[in-house]
Order: sequence, then structure tokens, then C-alpha cells
Amino acid sequence: MHTHTNDGEKRAAEPLPANDTDAPNRPRSSKAATACAWLAPLAVLLMSAVRAIADSYPFELLCHFQVQYFIASIAILLLLVTLRRRRAVIVAGAALIVSGSALAPLWIASPSNGARTMNDSASGRLRILHANVLSSNEQHAPLLDLIAREQPDLLALHEINARWIEALAVLADDYPYRDGAQREDDFGILILSRTPLRDATVQRFGSSQVPSVTFQIRVHDVTLQFVAAHTMPPMSVAAQSARDEHLTQMAAFAKTRSGPLIIVGDLNTTMWSPSYRRLCDELGLTNTRRGFGILPTWPASLPSVMRLPIDHCLVGSGITVLDCRLGPDIGSDHLPLIIDLAVGAPGA
Repeated sequence: MHTHTNDGEKRAAEPLPANDTDAPNRPRSSKAATACAWLAPLAVLLMSAVRAIADSYPFELLCHFQVQYFIASIAILLLLVTLRRRRAVIVAGAALIVSGSALAPLWIASPSNGARTMNDSASGRLRILHANVLSSNEQHAPLLDLIAREQPDLLALHEINARWIEALAVLADDYPYRDGAQREDDFGILILSRTPLRDATVQRFGSSQVPSVTFQIRVHDVTLQFVAAHTMPPMSVAAQSARDEHLTQMAAFAKTRSGPLIIVGDLNTTMWSPSYRRLCDELGLTNTRRGFGILPTWPASLPSVMRLPIDHCLVGSGITVLDCRLGPDIGSDHLPLIIDLAVGAPGA
């Protein structure tokens, strides 16, 4: 006997897909949602991974936002899990891993990080305060208060103009040794030291011709080689090229010097840029942040998760990093960096 089953009964008997996003004839709005579910994590994954290859403007700019990519990856992953977009979750997970791998080393202590305290008499100690003070900043007291409180041995200050020179004159007794180049644009530089600066020279690396200062100081019978620099911000093809030339020529100069090397300044690049990695690889430098976190410095007015770490202190072999931390708001668009180093101790 033949049993007739109508189309409606057939459809009722068929099982529904386990996930409505896998249905072949989903509504247009559902298709759009699925497209977004794939595109969002894929975009974050690609932007995070671009640090491995991007070396030209404007793609190099994408390298610098690894913290933001990591946060976006977490948010997208949680949303996709909630929406049960199972395949897209895999892409979001990959984006989280890639961006996280860029950040993890900053929380892991490097061999140059020491467990010794600042009371360890076996080593010479050096406290550096680096600050881009902002040429238009008329609030001088916060920086002077910070210096009085932290008592650094060496100050590396950027965007120094005539007004700042006048404000810092009160430090002459405590910091009798100085060198630099006063300018009325954003590239003045000033080094102040408690101990003599040896072989101090204003250098002009690259096509930008903005000043850097190279010098030596003695700590615990060790001669330290310093380069203090402020490079061009890479906001155009020409500006990025000028910054990279500055870094390249600075590295070439540093190779001609003997002794432990320290580079400090506003380098206008983050740790994830190819140009930064070339500099560190070529000179064997370690960022003093390593083991102490990301410590983002710019722009100071934004929350920490939105700032970028573009101010750096990089050290070579023979130097132990005891501490690296951010200073408070001094009225600038950058936050200061305060670094404690040890030199000449066993294992340093």
C-alpha cells in the first residue's frame, strides 16, 4: 500500500541544524552577521601578524597597536563564544595567540634583570630619568618635583627650548654637567648629570638632522657609552624614512664605540616595529621594560590600554636592570620613564 507524505510533513521530520549559522538558506541579516563574525577576528589576526613583515608606510603603523589587538581579540572571542559561532572562534583564538605572543616577553624577566636590591654595594648603581617634556608645556613644577623626589643620577630630556632651559637652571648645583642642543621646535635635547660627561657630542643622524647626544660616564670604574635620541614621528613616507635612517646611522655609530651601551630617548617606535627589532638585534640590546610590563608612555592623556610605548631605554651586555617604571603626569603628552641600573657587579 502506497503512503503519501506531503512536503510539509517531510520538512517537519527533518532535523534542524545544530547551529543556525550553518543553515544553508539563512536570512540576509544572518548572513551579514556571519560575515562580520569571520571578518572581525580575521582583521585583528592580520593586523597583529603584520608586525612580522610590514616595513613600509603606512603598513608599519599597524605594528604598534598590539595591546589594542589583544584586547579586541578577547572581546571578539567572548562574543563569538556567546553567539556560538564555532568556526569563527578558531580565528579569534588565533588572533588572541598572535597578539598575546607580542606582549608576553615584556612580562618575562630577561637575563639582564637582576634580583639585587638598590642597597647591594657590590655594584655601581645608576638611576636614569627620561622625559619628553613637551616644548609647549608651561607646567615646569611637576618635572622639578619628580626630579627632587626620585633623585636621578642622569636626566635625558627632550623637546627642550629656551623656556625649559630657564626653568631647569635651578638644577645647576645638583647637576653641574650638561650638554645638548636647545631648539624652539620639538627636537631640543638636554642631558644633565651628577657626574662628568666625557666625550659629549651633538650628533645629527639621518636626513632629518635632528640632534642626538652621545657621551660617556663612569660608573663603578666602568665606562658606559650613551646615545640619547629623539627621532621623527613616522607620520608620512618621508618621516618614517627619516626615523629609520636615524636609527640605522645611530646603530652604525654605536658599533664604533667600546664598552656597555645605553640608548635612551623618544624613538617614536614601539617594540613591535621591524626598525626597532633591527636596532636591538644589530647592537644586542634589551629593552629595560622587559619583566616590568608594557609601560606605555604616549599619549599621556589616554588610559593606559590606549597608549603606546614609544619612549625607551635599551641596554647592552654588562648592565643589569633593577627596575623600570613610569613616572607621573608632568603636563607633557608623554609620561616619564625611570630606570634603575647596576653596573660592574658579578653576573651583570
